[in-house]
Amino acid sequence: LFIIPWQLYMYSGDKKYLERYFGAMGKYITYMKSLMENGICKIGLGEWCALGIKGDPIPNEVVITAFCYYNLKLYKDICGVLTKKEEAKETEKLLKFVKKAFIKNYGNLKLENLLYHSLLIYFDLCTDKKATLLELKKIIERMDYHIYGGVFCSKILLNVLNDNNMNDI
Repeated sequence: LFIIPWQLYMYSGDKKYLERYFGAMGKYITYMKSLMENGICKIGLGEWCALGIKGDPIPNEVVITAFCYYNLKLYKDICGVLTKKEEAKETEKLLKFVKKAFIKNYGNLKLENLLYHSLLIYFDLCTDKKATLLELKKIIERMDYHIYGGVFCSKILLNVLNDNNMNDI
């Protein structure tokens, strides 16, 4: 609901994709808020289709809340493009609240998990990006350079490696 219209806008510069789905996005934000307890989303699928997971399992709330945060970031950016100042201001407050709750509850878990560390970096939810990248690299090495994760891990891990000039891994 957020990603595809945003990507179409980024590719084409045409706001019609954002305008067409803006109302539905607002309704989904309201729905996401109804699923939150103190800034943490408790209901959703989490990481799925994860064959052969190696390492520690990642709690569903970590994945769900991280993606909720990402959708909120996109919505805030979309509000900016469409000059929806009031919605952008409200979303910014909610973004800060969710990020603070995420870091407090999940920002320093000691998990041997590729997705966990990738989420922290990709969604800007870590307190120390350099240390998180180093730990991610160590986990990759311990996992013999294999991707052990599901649909989210596969995409996000590769983006994190690429975005941080770690293509040699």
